[in-house]
Amino acid sequence: MMIDILNQVLQSLRSIPTDVKTIIERKIQLVILEFGDSISKSVAVAIPKLKGAVLLVLGAMFLLTGLSIFIGDVLQKPYLGFVIVGAIFTLAGLVFVKRRVDITKDETKLQIEQQFIEIADKVDSKKQKQDSLTTK
Repeated sequence: MMIDILNQVLQSLRSIPTDVKTIIERKIQLVILEFGDSISKSVAVAIPKLKGAVLLVLGAMFLLTGLSIFIGDVLQKPYLGFVIVGAIFTLAGLVFVKRRVDITKDETKLQIEQQFIEIADKVDSKKQKQDSLTTK
């Protein structure tokens, strides 16, 4: 009788590494699935925004070309219109790059960290649901 109990305990102890390995593999699979789901949702949201951004850029290019031609006609030197519009955008771009780089980096970093935290929370909540189902 005592030997049977000891044999059962030894078998249980021998199965622990296999059980732990299985749990870790399942957890990794779940994280990969959640991460893939998060990426697919992000791409699904980004594609319409990208299409809209492309249309806005094309529209802005036509408007700026028209503005450059108009300024050139007003100044009676066609190249000056393009130089003036180009200079305005160059100055605006320099100001943006000089002042916004650090802020944009921090915002992007926070957004990425927040997404990873959300994924980890989803994984934990699914694990808790699975644990509660297995204990019932």
